[in-house]
Amino acid sequence: MANLKENISVKSYDIKANGEVKPSDVDNSDKEKELKDQLSEEDMQKLQEEFKKEAERLQDKYQIVEPELAENIVLEDVTPEEAKAIMDDREDLYAFTEMMDGLGLSASQLGIGKKYFVARDMSVEGNPFKIYFNPKYFMDGSTRITFKEGCLTYPGVQVPVKRYKNITFHWYGFDEKGEWKKFQKKVKGLNAIILQHEVDHCGNYPGGTNKPRTIMMFGKGKYIKE
Repeated sequence: MANLKENISVKSYDIKANGEVKPSDVDNSDKEKELKDQLSEEDMQKLQEEFKKEAERLQDKYQIVEPELAENIVLEDVTPEEAKAIMDDREDLYAFTEMMDGLGLSASQLGIGKKYFVARDMSVEGNPFKIYFNPKYFMDGSTRITFKEGCLTYPGVQVPVKRYKNITFHWYGFDEKGEWKKFQKKVKGLNAIILQHEVDHCGNYPGGTNKPRTIMMFGKGKYIKE
């Protein structure tokens, strides 16, 4: 049997000034050794089996649809009643997005014709996922930056996209009292890029007509294959 402990690795990443995420040069060998010392081979075997079962469960529940559908699906606003049901299931959606190594995932990418998405909040420690319904964004100033973006609809592809550096982001959700309401906040940096990307999938970008927009619709089809 292979030594499963050899598969343990701890990685760190740096977020550059332009929002690009790259592996850092931090030495995590001590953390890797500590983890290996704490886990037996039996523990590792059990974890591997649990991860496999969970991955299979999530893949049975969610599937990234083909680009043709993701880019042409008819989208509708989410009602408060629908949002409640989606909220009850959000942890699975977070887990699936994380399993796919995504910073965000929109319902349209799953073949669901509703305007909502999940995304990591890069301004909070641990970068937790959050869910947003009927989102929109508006430019906060005219400054734009070019950022090479990937997308779960086009695995292994990166496209240079011009994004607003600062935006005002609007969305619906539930407050602390469980009441459906509209929220808004000013966003900048990597969070602004992520939110613009996901709102594009919801068809609610400035000038949008409820039709999803993906990274392949930018740059006249120019892209970089990893």
